[in-house]
Amino acid sequence: MANYVTYQRDDFTKALPDWTLVDDICAGERVTKSKGTTYLPMPNPKDQSEANRARYQQYTDRAVFYNATGRTLQAWWVPYFVERQR
Repeated sequence: MANYVTYQRDDFTKALPDWTLVDDICAGERVTKSKGTTYLPMPNPKDQSEANRARYQQYTDRAVFYNATGRTLQAWWVPYFVERQR
């Protein structure tokens, strides 16, 4: 194991995509939609025409993201921190 700050352990590197996913999902609709095709894949990815990109933009504009994960996280953590401050 190296002794410099930029070193990342293998288990950290493997878990990082999952942590990023959870962070993005908890952040809400704006963040998940800003990631483009990462979370909302293009229905016809081989078609790179302007018309297909416009359809995809309309598709993402209509997409609804119900942030149950973020709401659940907030519902569990807020009372915990309020109680600890007392």
